[in-house]
Amino acid sequence: MSKKPKNAFLLFSDDIRPKIREENPKITAPESARIVAELWKKANPEEKEKYTKRAAEDLAEFKKNNPKYTYKKTKSVVIETIPESQDPLEKVNQFFQTNPFALQIMSNKKK
Repeated sequence: MSKKPKNAFLLFSDDIRPKIREENPKITAPESARIVAELWKKANPEEKEKYTKRAAEDLAEFKKNNPKYTYKKTKSVVIETIPESQDPLEKVNQFFQTNPFALQIMSNKKK
């Protein structure tokens, strides 16, 4: 099963980000993302429509090739704030006691 196709903004980002990097080689990823978002916001409707059509075509092709695909939202982990304490080890213990999925997620990342 292939990955879900990109939306219009991501297609725009794929096209524009290399140009931004070329003009500003030392730019950080977050700065680059901010510029892309700002350019998308300021883009004229005709330019956005070009990417919207490409995204729709990609989605139609994806649905044709993957007729049984259904979107399944992943579970999000809620991280609760931990009351201030003096002992760092106590903070870590409190974190894992209040967020049981955190330990499971961390153990899965090691695999």
